[in-house]
Amino acid sequence: MSEYLKIAIFSDIHANAVALEAVLEDLQKQSDIDYLVAAGDIITDGTLPRETWKMLQEMKCRYVRGNHEDFMIGNFGVSRARLSDEVYQSICHVNTWTAAQLDFDIRAIISEMPMHLRFSPAPGHDLVVVHSNFDDCHRFVPQPYLSDEELQDKRGEAGAEVFVFGHYHENFRFERAGVTYANVASVSAPVDRKPLAAYSLFSWRRNHWEIEQHRVPYDVQRYIQMTLASDMPEKGWQLYSVGHHQMLS
Repeated sequence: MSEYLKIAIFSDIHANAVALEAVLEDLQKQSDIDYLVAAGDIITDGTLPRETWKMLQEMKCRYVRGNHEDFMIGNFGVSRARLSDEVYQSICHVNTWTAAQLDFDIRAIISEMPMHLRFSPAPGHDLVVVHSNFDDCHRFVPQPYLSDEELQDKRGEAGAEVFVFGHYHENFRFERAGVTYANVASVSAPVDRKPLAAYSLFSWRRNHWEIEQHRVPYDVQRYIQMTLASDMPEKGWQLYSVGHHQMLS
């Protein structure tokens, strides 16, 4: 049993090392962080995979596999039916480019990434981190408008008091039937397209979990200029999603 535990969790970096840098700098202001967790979609679909991975490794970050990691190793799951052939080919093209930017076999590392992480400070108080669902990183995330049965289906066998996820790029939290659901997304490309990078802190103290959700500003113009100068293919979506005025053809 732990008397105190503090975990910083973020997700959906999408190889935006500029936004990640802002998150890590803000975390330096925090004290006694025991673990850093990146909850999927880490180095794919963005301009700076090498720099992103290096920063996370230096911070001894732990990882959960996201759907974009699954895409990297050829697992499209239920996502494939939702993708047009054009989008599917675009993802494959970007993933080939991403792998070529790295001097190690990222696909071998992804194959070993877990679908979830569990932290157990005391019996009955587990915190479980996933990308979207407990046993499937492609399905849509828990939302407060879902029924109890639908939420249970997304939690699966998690058995968690706190269920943490990303995937949908908007941070929020809600409670239902004794379970706290917390979306920690996203470091990059939030749904509101603001130049703000999200992370959340989960602190176990006095026999309960305390949750803080943060968004910090980052130099989005710097990232846009780096992306424009990059030879990354299919980068129009990445530019648009971080707030650039138009998509590139």
